[in-house]
Amino acid sequence: MCSYCDPTAGNATIPTAAPTQSANTTATISTSTSAGTNTSTTLVTPTALPHKNTFDAASFIGGIVLVLGLQAVIFFLYKFCKSKDRNYHTL
Repeated sequence: MCSYCDPTAGNATIPTAAPTQSANTTATISTSTSAGTNTSTTLVTPTALPHKNTFDAASFIGGIVLVLGLQAVIFFLYKFCKSKDRNYHTL
């Protein structure tokens, strides 16, 4: 086991954290070793604010219109290409 994981090993460090809640998460990590050295590090990590999930009807209708428009374009391209085929059976 490593000395960081095993607090009974020599020169083990024991991190302690005291996070506070705000728009950014702040955590102060204090470590101490058996040699008596104390260090303190402050970490600030940005967090996203909670977003309320709601149904957007405009996006839903826009997606339907987009799909129907693409289907219409593909349909007319297919019809156009089929009309250009030569029918050699009449020769």
